[in-house]
Amino acid sequence: MPVLDGNVPYEAMLSAAAGRLAGKDTEAAARRAGMTVNADGSLDFTSFGRACRLFPPDFRAEGELSVWQHIAVLQYLEEEAPTPPTGEWIAVGDLERGAVSRGESFDRRVSGFVSAKLGRFPEETVRRACLDLGGEFIKYKNADLSAVFRFLPNYPYLFNLWLADEEFPASGKILVDAGSGPSLCLEAAGTMAELLADRLCKACERLK
Repeated sequence: MPVLDGNVPYEAMLSAAAGRLAGKDTEAAARRAGMTVNADGSLDFTSFGRACRLFPPDFRAEGELSVWQHIAVLQYLEEEAPTPPTGEWIAVGDLERGAVSRGESFDRRVSGFVSAKLGRFPEETVRRACLDLGGEFIKYKNADLSAVFRFLPNYPYLFNLWLADEEFPASGKILVDAGSGPSLCLEAAGTMAELLADRLCKACERLK
């Protein structure tokens, strides 16, 4: 397991998540997630642009994988039939699972963070940060900058940024694929959106 700053509850959460995977066909779930299943049973994947590896049966991890990412990945593998991406983007608050008000609170926090933090960086710095985290630029509606990021290869998020002008301050949102609802609980999906926003900001600080 990764270093957890001595926080025993996190260790317990990871141990419990790994225990729930006992007896499940995790290789099939890993393939649905877009992971590579190696000959020794280990699972390779990228998460927000960083290479990671899991080692069943205890699912210890190697690579730049935060505790919350690690828990969310194991939760995805626990699902009996996670759904593939649809290409339709929605707010976390619009996911089917969980209370709408809870999802909307994630959306408000992420949008506020993106608007306040990322909006102060030049566009080129934000673009470099997106590439650093594996972002794939696309054109989406009227956003000035849009990039797709992958928590797992088949679990994408869409980051949208509207740059400041003479009338309006910068603003931004992070959306999730509409097919993501059955694959992660609302809290995990929202937490990954927050984590992406935080990593984008830190990458901008590092690259400015």
